[in-house]
Amino acid sequence: MYTLTPQQLYILERFTGSTSNLLIQAEAGAGKTSTLEMLYKRTRVKDVLFLAYNKSIADELSCRGLNTQTMHGLGNTLCKQHLKKYRINKNKVVNILKYKVKIELTTKEYEFVSTMSAGLRRMQCKNQIAQYDQVTLDELCEELKLDMIIPMPELQQILMAIHPYMDVSCYRVIDFTDMLILPLREQWEFPTYKLVFVDEVQDLNAPQQEYVYELYKKGARIILAGDPHQTIYGFRGAVSQGFQRMGTNLNATLLKLSKSFRCPPEICEAARNYSPDIEAYFNKVGSVQNIPVAQLDWAEELKNSDAMILCRKNAPLFKLAIQLLSMDIACHVVGADIAAELLGLLQDATSMDIVWENLNARLAEAQANSWIHKEEYFHDMIELLHILDTHNCVETLRNKIKCMFNAQGVPLLTIHKSKGLEANKVILLQADFLETSNRQVTQEERNLMYVAITRAKTTLILTTEDKQ
Repeated sequence: MYTLTPQQLYILERFTGSTSNLLIQAEAGAGKTSTLEMLYKRTRVKDVLFLAYNKSIADELSCRGLNTQTMHGLGNTLCKQHLKKYRINKNKVVNILKYKVKIELTTKEYEFVSTMSAGLRRMQCKNQIAQYDQVTLDELCEELKLDMIIPMPELQQILMAIHPYMDVSCYRVIDFTDMLILPLREQWEFPTYKLVFVDEVQDLNAPQQEYVYELYKKGARIILAGDPHQTIYGFRGAVSQGFQRMGTNLNATLLKLSKSFRCPPEICEAARNYSPDIEAYFNKVGSVQNIPVAQLDWAEELKNSDAMILCRKNAPLFKLAIQLLSMDIACHVVGADIAAELLGLLQDATSMDIVWENLNARLAEAQANSWIHKEEYFHDMIELLHILDTHNCVETLRNKIKCMFNAQGVPLLTIHKSKGLEANKVILLQADFLETSNRQVTQEERNLMYVAITRAKTTLILTTEDKQ
């Protein structure tokens, strides 16, 4: 057993010395999950549940003897108890569109309708009446950071057309959104626990928050933990100000873990521009360097080092990956979504002319309709193809894409994908993205910068492009 810090000891004292709900605000690298595990193992209460944010964490904690589930796992347990027979199909909405209502859309349009359907169901999890008015759909698009790629009247007609087929009692098929909302909509009885731990509170969506409230109503003491400065998943439905709101609704006592075991003093100083409470626990030597990207010696920086390269956007990562691979520096871009999309485009293409025509048409459509997020996405794909397509050959291009995304060597990834990871050395490309943004900087954008900075255990290199 490791020695507890004064903050951990105080949390343990409040945990054992009272029966109140607790809200633990933990800075990056401050030992949040290990603190929750310590509290779990110190309790004498039976009937304890640990709600982990994702399956990998749940599996890891289960192996260490904790009764752990994800929110979806809890929802699925309730579905098994109340539904006689059902199948889980993550493509439920797309299959309804294709085979029930027989509406032909592009791949991106199918994905858009599926995402909108999931968002609407989360919003309406306690309301049997579906709302497809323009205000609701516009607000949902903005919340999920989606472009309205299908005209409003057509979208409303599509959502109304699929609505009858969404009824689980008739078709016995559920997707992951159903798995969360059915127990709430059908008002199924939740299990009884005396103590429930909830990790990554800032990332919970509305139905997941309702799960916690239902467990509380059944008599559970609730221990919440998270970091409001790492709220970066609004596009997945995470509730804005969810961390603070849940603490208030549960009348929870706020406790803090402000000392980071991961980051040295120099990196914590940079992070305090975005989260003022973070401090270094160890007085180890670290460094924060500001270096123009053109002056970086990549071979030297990545030699024998545990490193990761981050960026707000994908396109600079693509360019750098090609540069590093040409220097025989093993690396890969983390981003199976774009790789799958590109390989899908190449699958039936007989020539690169067809590929370029298809992509440019998609980009033109996005620009004509002011679909900002889709425009950025297609720009990334076109940028990558411009870099890779040196032989005007579909098969050669296909092999290059597979090589770039092969999960070997130094990882290059967006800040969103770096959440929960760490490395001795972190190199952030375009580190001035807050200053150079042509849109109003949101709190979530500032949180992204905080997440990027606090991935570093020893060295943080902030790079910028040369100003022309």
